Order: sequence, then C-alpha cells, then structure tokens
Amino acid sequence: MFRRNHNDSTTQIPTTQPEAIAITLDELDTLERVLLEAAKLGRGSYSPSPQYYGPDLLTVHDVIATLYQRVGAASVAQPDPARLRVPFFRHEFHWLTDAITVMERTYSHPHRICAAQDLHKRFNVLLGQARATAYMGETAVLAEPRVILSHEQTDENV
Repeated sequence: MFRRNHNDSTTQIPTTQPEAIAITLDELDTLERVLLEAAKLGRGSYSPSPQYYGPDLLTVHDVIATLYQRVGAASVAQPDPARLRVPFFRHEFHWLTDAITVMERTYSHPHRICAAQDLHKRFNVLLGQARATAYMGETAVLAEPRVILSHEQTDENV
C-alpha cells in the first residue's frame, strides 16, 4: 500500500487486475473444435501453417495441451465437472480470433463460424467477471475469491 501522508485523504492503493475468465468444460470443448477446424482448414492456400502467433510460437496441439493441463489442475480444486472452471487468459483470445479469421477465409460451414463467433462474444462478456489466477506448479488455476466478513479483522482495522 502506498501512502503519501497519513492525514492526506488521497491514498494510492495498487489494484490487482483480474487475469483470466472462467470457462466451462462445454466452452472448452467448443473452443477445441474451433481451433482444430481452423487448423485443418488453415493448411490450404489461405494460411501458411496452423500456428497461432503471439509471444510464443505454438501449434494448435500445443494450445489444446495447455488448456487440458489447466483442466487437470482445476479438477484437483473442483472435482465436480459441472462446477469446474478453466482459466482462459485475455491475451489468449487471439487463438480464437485467429481461428475465426481462418474459418471465414476458407469458407467453413456457416454454423461452425457462428458457433465460434458466439463463443468469442461469450468470452468477451465474461471479461467483466475475470478473476485472478494462482498456479499449481506451472499450470494456471483460478484463484478462489476471498470474502471478508464484517467481523473479520483486516489490515486496515488493525
């Protein structure tokens, strides 16, 4: 916590920005189908390779493997598949947007393009509920939100 003056009413408190949205297993399944469809279509004349560019050069299979590692780690914290949520980072949205672009350029089935666009819209809506992440080893998991009850003491009350 940064404070200029204890008597000053303007206190600068650093804020932690939420890092990831929580996606369901059904949304992960749809994302996987979209990524695989784009990789298959991207091998044609419109895309030189089925790779997704970003900070790392990853193939679609690397991306899917990363996501399923997160499923495994999340299942430790939440064994109920209906309640399980997998972190998907905002900076990873390009995987989905790139896949949609490939699908549109290669004239994929309109139903599949619509499903991919709906998923992208859903992920953007979820950004308002983004949560911080924790790590199990090197695998990201969603951090559980901590609720402070009125009778609990906080650092400011001490």
